[in-house]
Amino acid sequence: MLLTFMFGFILFVIPFYIIAVIAIIEFVMHITKSDSDFERIYIIEKKKWF
Repeated sequence: MLLTFMFGFILFVIPFYIIAVIAIIEFVMHITKSDSDFERIYIIEKKKWF
């Protein structure tokens, strides 16, 4: 039972938190850019989002 719990925890819970941390970092990076920087990077230079 404990082995099943640990297996599920490692496969489902830990990756969820890793993805959540990456998403928060990306959010902060996008929200703190000025409008001119955002337009230059993502509109003019056509950089991919992720």
